[in-house]
Amino acid sequence: VAPAPQPFERILQNTQALMACKAPHSAQIVLSRFGPAPGPQRRTWLLLSWQAANEALDHAGATLALRRLVDGNLAMLDNELLTVGYSEDGLPLTRNALDLFVEHEIALGHPDEAAMVLMAGGNQQEQNVGLGSRRLALLADLLAKLDDDQITTLLEAALDRAAVDEAWGLAE
Repeated sequence: VAPAPQPFERILQNTQALMACKAPHSAQIVLSRFGPAPGPQRRTWLLLSWQAANEALDHAGATLALRRLVDGNLAMLDNELLTVGYSEDGLPLTRNALDLFVEHEIALGHPDEAAMVLMAGGNQQEQNVGLGSRRLALLADLLAKLDDDQITTLLEAALDRAAVDEAWGLAE
């Protein structure tokens, strides 16, 4: 007979303890036994799911958690900062979720998907010119790895987006 489900707080404690012990695969197993309904618990669960998958180098699991975090609207990842570690002072080190998603897609061997996601971002590029420049350089590298049909599709999508945003300089 299966035991009664544990309360969400206990699942969080167990997951955090496993992560502290450098056992992200075990943390993923604990998290997979629970699926909260939409709301604050689900957000916390998805962030922990991403963290465990990220530390376990489970790129497919990490991208799935991030997709679910924004309900499939990948452009919204540009508004999320995720904790990727802690400084010597104990302060959290954060990175942009969209950039992390792109890295996971590249690791999975999906340069076309990574390029589409890079083009979906935008808010942070406008606020941080350095970030925008790095993204454009990465996008150029990704395009070089694609075949002509994939490049044409991505360029058409970029032009359509630029037209919607009335960003004609960017389109050029």
